[in-house]
Amino acid sequence: MPIPTNNTTTTMNSIEDAFKRLPRPQRVLDPTRPRVPTTVALLAQKNGHRDDFMKTHSAVPPLPLSELPPYPQPHSPLLASPLVTHQPVPRLAIGHVSPLREHKTALESNVSKGSNRSELLTLGHFKQNDIEWAVQSSKRCKGLVMVKKVFRKDGIVEKDILERLQHPNITKLVSSIYEDDMMLLTFEYCRFSLIEVMSVHIKLEELQVQCIATSIFNALSYLSRHNIVHGSVGSHSIRITTPDFRIVLSDFSKSTVKDKKIQSGNDLVDLGFVLMECMEGRSLPPHKRSLSFVKSQRERNKVFGLHNAENWSGSKNLIDFLDELFNEKRSADAKYTRPHKFVSSKNEDSEWLQAFVELCTLELFTSWVPKMES
Repeated sequence: MPIPTNNTTTTMNSIEDAFKRLPRPQRVLDPTRPRVPTTVALLAQKNGHRDDFMKTHSAVPPLPLSELPPYPQPHSPLLASPLVTHQPVPRLAIGHVSPLREHKTALESNVSKGSNRSELLTLGHFKQNDIEWAVQSSKRCKGLVMVKKVFRKDGIVEKDILERLQHPNITKLVSSIYEDDMMLLTFEYCRFSLIEVMSVHIKLEELQVQCIATSIFNALSYLSRHNIVHGSVGSHSIRITTPDFRIVLSDFSKSTVKDKKIQSGNDLVDLGFVLMECMEGRSLPPHKRSLSFVKSQRERNKVFGLHNAENWSGSKNLIDFLDELFNEKRSADAKYTRPHKFVSSKNEDSEWLQAFVELCTLELFTSWVPKMES
């Protein structure tokens, strides 16, 4: 075999250089494509943020309001500076709730002045329970109110009573304006009543009935301490406020102020009929709204003649509370001063009302007439 010459060696080296195996380049991710982390990475990141949050907030004591740093104004250069570092939020700002009626809101302050009536914008009208309401909003601040026009004589009675009251379960009177022999009464926005809440496809359960009973019983107890008899407790006079979802007692047009020595139990009896309607899911017929009918049903060991009585046979505390409301042998003062345990458990969590209010908007038809521009 011939010995390769230098030309042959040079040729082989050239071939090796031409076909030299280069290292595989690393794959570069496209920066425009999203990177989807794995489940393990997400859980690790979540746990890490939670641990950092607990370490940061457990080490920071709550600060008084006077020592909190001022919030930067929109024209401040701090908002646009990249060197600003965000400080952890003090624990005082988390879950802080102010009292219900400690101060007047901006809307109440504006509406309470008769000269500022032009600042309210009428959105439309609707009729409910033979009463025509106007929905208005303020031009200067956010918020809705409801306005009804009544005869001056009736409006003065309702105005004088509501101005004396301040309770979270009693509707708030925002302002009152006289117009000749008529009167305009402005209330907080509480468009939907209990009769409409009972008309949706979802039915009330025991805990929700307990929330309604507790709210209205507290309102009646407050009225009793001020010697006021409501006179028209019903599913139409119990309303739901928005957006805070409070159960309030309204319609004080038939209310009266009684002597201190006289305690009427008619409001408690009417509350019993309202709770029966909540259990029934609809308004009661006239023959069932009587104490004689209730007594006859209880003597026969029936649950107040309800058509779905088997659904409430296990609600012992609710049935016992109804028996107490309908008990004529016990005075109203004794029922108020020593309330039944069904309404003394402070169950006023009304967050469930949000779903019912939204269903009322979707499922119920209310004659709404929008305000037309002139």
